[in-house]
Amino acid sequence: MSTLTTDQFTDTRLYFRQHFEQYALHLPGNTDQQLHQLRKRAMGRLDSLSLPTRRDEEWKYTSVTRLLQPHYADGQSEVSNHLHGNEDFAFPDEIRVPIINGIPHIPENLPEGLSIFRIDEAYRTEKFRDTINHWMKIWTTEETDPFIVLNAALARGGVCIHVSKKAVINQPVHMACINVSGASPIAVHPQLFVIAEPHSELTLIESYQAEKDESLPSAFYNVVNRLHLDQNARIRHIKLQDGHDEAFHINNTRAEQARDSVYSHYATEIGSRLVRNNLHAIHQGEGVHTDLYGACLVSGKQHVDNHTFIDHAMPHCTSNELYKNIISDRGTGVFNGKVIVRQDAQKTNAFQQNSNLLLSDKAVMDSKPQLEIFADDVKCSHGATIGQLDETAVFYLRSRGLPEHSARRLLQVAFLGEVVDHFPSEAVQEAVEKLIGRKMKGENNTH
Repeated sequence: MSTLTTDQFTDTRLYFRQHFEQYALHLPGNTDQQLHQLRKRAMGRLDSLSLPTRRDEEWKYTSVTRLLQPHYADGQSEVSNHLHGNEDFAFPDEIRVPIINGIPHIPENLPEGLSIFRIDEAYRTEKFRDTINHWMKIWTTEETDPFIVLNAALARGGVCIHVSKKAVINQPVHMACINVSGASPIAVHPQLFVIAEPHSELTLIESYQAEKDESLPSAFYNVVNRLHLDQNARIRHIKLQDGHDEAFHINNTRAEQARDSVYSHYATEIGSRLVRNNLHAIHQGEGVHTDLYGACLVSGKQHVDNHTFIDHAMPHCTSNELYKNIISDRGTGVFNGKVIVRQDAQKTNAFQQNSNLLLSDKAVMDSKPQLEIFADDVKCSHGATIGQLDETAVFYLRSRGLPEHSARRLLQVAFLGEVVDHFPSEAVQEAVEKLIGRKMKGENNTH
């Protein structure tokens, strides 16, 4: 680690420690001594951790130095006029959970079988306390990722979602994270626990939006999600990210899947200056299935890094993964997808593909699909492609009367459409298509 980066991280650690000491008494759950002590231990553990640098294999394509430069404020506490956010992020019949600058607003009148609590409220409930304790203790004693540890210390009221046994929740639960900037850059640490009991079903939408005024300061979103799917549970998890162009977004999501469960994750990355997603699916029983889909549109000086990991630890499990990126201007994309098939995981079927379009000579894409197979009776494949638009196809569309920019845009939409078509509802697909179209239109207006 360079001296400059070490000094920056030391200063930032000191800043966040002072920040913690200042706001600790105002964090939800501070009256629960055990929860408060867990947060203090997390803050102490941060002192023993190092910031990841490009010398670390898992971060070799992504530098977080810029993330450390601002001194972040805590964000506003009274922002109720922003509870609805952008209309592009509204879905029919949704159960909306606004998270304004990291502060959740829990809805009432929930359908039978669905419970939503703030973390401190769930922690006081015997039914959820052990599960939250399990994850929190790992973060404060074993975790090596400093961003997860920082989240454990500074989350301002995470959310716990519980779906009862055999409950099928037909309405999507929408975690709407809205950044309302003040005079200074802000840091927020959204935290989500999802517990899906046997034979339950849930659609979860996780969105990030911000004011687009370029004069506003940046923000740092440091997100940690933990999902537990019990036997035969099903979760459809949609992530829509369209943050401020100078924002930093770190997202750590881990799904633990019991026997016959199905976890499907659908991601769209549109905004933010720096994005790093760590998405892990852990197979803990037979008959598990995992889907991971990603559609990313990267332009300007954006840097979007998707790290995925599927752990096939049990036999008779399947997974399917498809990520597509369009990179233009000076944008940078990273895909590092790892699938491990352990020795006992016979009869595994795993597919992984990463396809990318580069639209300028200065655009960069680093792709590293990985398969590690220690079992004999498996069907596994992976691949990656990096190329440009097919000029023959562009010429064909122009010969049919389309202007050149329309022809190129149509081909790009079709390229990402292979991913978007997998998204689980027409309303979500329309929202994603609208976000992609708006960004493409904005890029065309700048040329």
